[in-house]
Amino acid sequence: MKMDKKGIVIHIILFGILLALGIFFVTSNSNQPALLKGEWATSFLKENYLESQKVLLQNDATAKNVGSELALDLAAQGGFISPSECGMIDNHNLWNSLSRWCIPDISNNLAQQATQKFKQRLPGSKFYGINFSSTFFYGKGLPKTIKSAAGTYTFNDDFSVDLGYPFSEYQDIEEEARILVAKCSNSLELKTCLDENRDDTRWFYTNCNNPDYQEDERKVSFCVISPRRATLLDFRTFKEQSGYTRLVQYNLALDFSRTAVGGIGVFNVAQYQDTNYFQITFARSPAADGYNVYYTDWSDVTGRKGAPENVFLSLLETVNFKGTANLENSQEENCPATLQPGQTYLCNGKITYLISDSRFEPDTNYFFTVTTVSLNQESRIEYFTVGSLSPTSNRG
Repeated sequence: MKMDKKGIVIHIILFGILLALGIFFVTSNSNQPALLKGEWATSFLKENYLESQKVLLQNDATAKNVGSELALDLAAQGGFISPSECGMIDNHNLWNSLSRWCIPDISNNLAQQATQKFKQRLPGSKFYGINFSSTFFYGKGLPKTIKSAAGTYTFNDDFSVDLGYPFSEYQDIEEEARILVAKCSNSLELKTCLDENRDDTRWFYTNCNNPDYQEDERKVSFCVISPRRATLLDFRTFKEQSGYTRLVQYNLALDFSRTAVGGIGVFNVAQYQDTNYFQITFARSPAADGYNVYYTDWSDVTGRKGAPENVFLSLLETVNFKGTANLENSQEENCPATLQPGQTYLCNGKITYLISDSRFEPDTNYFFTVTTVSLNQESRIEYFTVGSLSPTSNRG
């Protein structure tokens, strides 16, 4: 037998009443005034249980406003509540500086700011463990007791509200930012590289409403629209076009300075003519001493990033294989008509290298990435590009 939503609510209310009655009998004592059965039930519900629900309802209503305000305010500051250790440009907090990343601690910043707001708006309550999970904003409170002639009722002074917005969006934006920095840090034409690789429906220069590209020593500020196009209510201000509804927008800045251990950015993988060789091509990095090309048939490597030894840590060599090619950073142009595997070429400012491996098979996906090496330091792996060989290739 199916029960509609109204029936479910009624059952929940009845359960709450029965629970309240049970608690009363446990906590009541013989010194309390005697009431008739019907009078007692009415008095207990009105003076104890319903009063507790009013407190919790006020908690949730306040938390809904506090959570929405904090989500909007934190996003406007790139997740920070104080200036980023990486610095600022155009009033935008930098998320990185050279090879260092300064990612905001959202859980900590949210808890600090929420605690301050709750002290002002709910001075009679003290919350701890303030955090988020998925789209929920929650916090624990100390037990509160309501006493009346009908008895004593104790409840937890908590709050938990669904904002319809996940603070975990910062992780999505961080991943996009790291890929953008990896692809464009060593690009001579920075704006061109950014235009080609940013999501121009969400990543805007400086301001989401009036984009304006400004570059300061290869540092660029952005306004990033929520990946889920999340909107929240903000009753602090009213706007004619949107009323109290606000689209979540993240203001942040990124440093695209060329560094010794910066990634090489965009690289291309293709089959070389009608052979079983893969051709790797990317823009030469003046700061690099050399490059490492990693390739594998292990499909689980996609999405993994970090130091190469960590990225391949879970690879089972009895099942899959990993190959590595070490490339020099050629400085003189060398563009022969026919290329040979195992040789590094520089042609029109781009490094080209052919990889040959007897384990390559046609119609099979292989995954490639390139890192830079300088002063015995190797850059992080940020992403992989897939390549495959045509079955018509010359295997001889």
